[in-house]
Amino acid sequence: IKQQKNKFLGKDADIEWRKSIKSQGENLDKSLVTSYLSKSVLGNNGHPVPNEIRKLVNTFIDESATRYRSPMTESEFKEYVETVHSLVNACASIVVNVFRELNTDLGIEATFTATEEYVFPMIYRPVFAQFMSYTAAKNQEFEHKLEIFAGITPAHLSIKKRFWLAEESVVVYERGNTNQGAYHQAIATLSLLPLTHTPSGKLALLVATSKAIVRCVETYWASREDVPNIAIAADDLLPIMAYVAIKSGVPSLISECSFMSEFIDQRCLLGEEGYCLSTFQMCLYYIESLNWADLDDQFRKTVAEHTSTEG
Repeated sequence: IKQQKNKFLGKDADIEWRKSIKSQGENLDKSLVTSYLSKSVLGNNGHPVPNEIRKLVNTFIDESATRYRSPMTESEFKEYVETVHSLVNACASIVVNVFRELNTDLGIEATFTATEEYVFPMIYRPVFAQFMSYTAAKNQEFEHKLEIFAGITPAHLSIKKRFWLAEESVVVYERGNTNQGAYHQAIATLSLLPLTHTPSGKLALLVATSKAIVRCVETYWASREDVPNIAIAADDLLPIMAYVAIKSGVPSLISECSFMSEFIDQRCLLGEEGYCLSTFQMCLYYIESLNWADLDDQFRKTVAEHTSTEG
């Protein structure tokens, strides 16, 4: 790696960038660091750094294929998850060892983000396959519930009438209809989870789904008179998110949630991202606790209660 490092230092672009990092000091711009690493270093096949990282990745894939067999025990699965963490950390260390100016809290955080985005697409297929195998029983049960609840309406989940985003007569008429109906934008966003191959990318989709829910509500009420209070509280968001998750029809939400929970950088769980992940986790627990008989009873009660009043 020392011989490789000399090659790095010989690159004019890298030299100028290192000077820029050093001059920023504690005011380091994380987004610029991540962008440069992603495009000019990790995204550059002629650069030695990604070559070294790919060697580690290939070794991990080869060794894991022979060492870990499905289905895993709980202890084996925990060990496997730790090997993935170790791989990503080792790859990030290669970058920091080369660009020592990044050896600060902000620099390491930015480096980890860029490294994760580079490494996980290469290992996603075998890693997520292990998650699917480990959570197979829960996934099967959850998928069965999604099939049963496919015709659900907002009224089944005790969602307040102002968040139905439809006239009451439409909600009653749509009972049993598997169309997406309300919150179609949020549903379409969440449906992209299986196509996203990094933990941070999946978490970003959860944030985008929550924001899409808010936009759906705002758009629905924008052209109407006598607008009620449409601020979405935490107690409102949970059943709406459950409705969106059910209507998305994503078959592997248990595995998706487990994958994010295991690999999301803990520094990303502060603020909005952490709130969205926690809401999503509670949403899945909530769906698991539901049964159709109770939902149908709730539907009848909710419609009756809201015949002439606002929820």
